[in-house]
Amino acid sequence: MRALVAVAALMLLAGCGAPPSKPEVRASAGVNFRAEAALLDALPAAIAGFERRGPAEPDPTPGMVTGALTRFARQGAFATLYLFNRGTTTVPEGPASSQAMAELRDTLLAASVSLARLSPTPLAWQHFTIGNRQGQRSGGPELACARGVLTLPTGPRVEMACVTGLDGRMLKIRITAMPAAGQDAAVQIVLDSLAGQMRDALAGVRPTVRA
Repeated sequence: MRALVAVAALMLLAGCGAPPSKPEVRASAGVNFRAEAALLDALPAAIAGFERRGPAEPDPTPGMVTGALTRFARQGAFATLYLFNRGTTTVPEGPASSQAMAELRDTLLAASVSLARLSPTPLAWQHFTIGNRQGQRSGGPELACARGVLTLPTGPRVEMACVTGLDGRMLKIRITAMPAAGQDAAVQIVLDSLAGQMRDALAGVRPTVRA
């Protein structure tokens, strides 16, 4: 039944409007992104029905030491994967480190401020964890995630963010979807699966790329 709901939700996403236009990217001066870009570019061309939108780019976040991002999308939804390091020390594996918790907190704050212009109702974030796939060599560490649903005149807008430490770097996943009215709960199942599959895909390319 859960699988049927996920399939139905993907069909609903296909009928949604086109995602917002891609934000302009300006690389921060001195950011080294080649190692991260090589890993991101080794990901499959499509993950969970979302297709890649071009090669990896430098992460434009101010103060970034090394980092890149890549985008995936389908009609009505889009996702951005960030792989980076803000400091000179490595990021501990998994979502429980102070770096990961701070990254998720700052990401949610920035999203809340940005989305406040769309609705007077504050976005309520629900925190949860996406577990790793035990027993599978390609499975990555757990993801610390948060999800919120914004009610707009045009319909619901689902926002999601996940973070974890992966091989000394920070992995962050940001997803936005605009499902049909009344279908946001079903679409959330799809987004949770997408985040987990993206995490596992990135963990799976690690042995094949010299970074």
